[in-house]
Amino acid sequence: SLWLKFRRVDREIEQLAGETARRSQAEVALVLGPRVRRMSLAEARGYIRARSTPTLKRHLQTMLRDLGASKHPHRPAILARAAEMLVQQQMGVLVRHSVAVAPRRAA
Repeated sequence: SLWLKFRRVDREIEQLAGETARRSQAEVALVLGPRVRRMSLAEARGYIRARSTPTLKRHLQTMLRDLGASKHPHRPAILARAAEMLVQQQMGVLVRHSVAVAPRRAA
């Protein structure tokens, strides 16, 4: 049925996006550097998305080529989902870092 086809496509997009984000994490963390820690959360989201896009595109293209699907019809959706996954992951790192270094108040 059509519904099952959409579910399969959604699963495929999610899997490919997750793998793309995973492969890109370390490189993106190096590209971001310490500068992102001084930004507001809204600024950081945009900065992470902008700075991670070239890395995500490169890793996605390599992965799709290796799978024999370099002209994948859902490439934009995969890239968008991978970017969101990577932004969420990096924002989590930022929030954990800010909590860890936040000054403690005296009781």
